[in-house]
Amino acid sequence: MKLSLTLLILFLSCNGSNMTKVVLYENGKASEVLIDSTEVYSFSTEMLSGIENVLRLAVDSNYMNEIKSKEKAIEIYFPAHLKVQTNYLGPMEIDRIFIPLSGDLSGTKESPVSTVIISENGNYISTPYRLPNGFSIIEKFTSKLLNE
Repeated sequence: MKLSLTLLILFLSCNGSNMTKVVLYENGKASEVLIDSTEVYSFSTEMLSGIENVLRLAVDSNYMNEIKSKEKAIEIYFPAHLKVQTNYLGPMEIDRIFIPLSGDLSGTKESPVSTVIISENGNYISTPYRLPNGFSIIEKFTSKLLNE
């Protein structure tokens, strides 16, 4: 059953920053870029609205470090918390999102189910969330990110 999500975004304690740090991990190397926060918040809102279920897998920091060292992923660090109220997840205050772009947790054109791991208050939630059609949303954002 497809669940509808209602998102409400508020910028908290922005401190005048209009840029968001995005880190691209690829085979153990990290590249950092700053992107306009409006664009990142728009992407994140679109992506989070697609969450429909939880992956029955516990993800810890060791697993995430393995993804960073052997696969490709992006990590978004919000300058101000992304406050989200959803029907599926309830209220959340997100400060980071980790998105695998390759490997077991990533989507493809043929199998578009994608996975995101969300951080609240500096700690990643151990249960990843699934986006049945997340691949196209993520691909659109990352292709723009990689071309800049």
